[in-house]
Amino acid sequence: MTKRFGYRTCLRIFTVFLFIFLGINSANGEVVVGFGDSITQGYPYIRQHGNGQRIGGYEPELERLFNQTGRSVIVLNWGIAGEITPDGVGRIDSVLTRSNPDHILLLEGTNDYFKGISVPTTIFNLSVMIDKSRRRNVVPIIATLTPDLRPNNKRVEINYNPDIRRLARQKGVLIAD
Repeated sequence: MTKRFGYRTCLRIFTVFLFIFLGINSANGEVVVGFGDSITQGYPYIRQHGNGQRIGGYEPELERLFNQTGRSVIVLNWGIAGEITPDGVGRIDSVLTRSNPDHILLLEGTNDYFKGISVPTTIFNLSVMIDKSRRRNVVPIIATLTPDLRPNNKRVEINYNPDIRRLARQKGVLIAD
């Protein structure tokens, strides 16, 4: 039997995993960018695009966890509700330039499923975002897609997450699963 978690619980669990992963090599004064769709933005609780603000679904909690340990880490929200990975590929360079982060948390692809974008296309786009981040000496961390909380709907995770995990292994990037 699978236990089902609510939206806020899933965000909390995701945040703790990110904190653990980022805490391995974090130093004082780092900038972390949350990059993705409505989950990153924090919708429905945050209704405007992140635009590099210190707001969001998981970002404020992640920043709070870092600062509790005595580290000076700023976590910026660059989430846009409804974004698909082709848009993320086009947007990531400007976010990297404007924020100059040390780490970028890539949580993209859920809307690809709903817009009919194929798994191979989504994986290719995520790969491009990883490569663009690395070219700027930014450490990418990729996330699997969060559970679809609608009853009896597991298609998003089943269709995309195995390939996201495989991409993380191939590229040698950390994964928040």
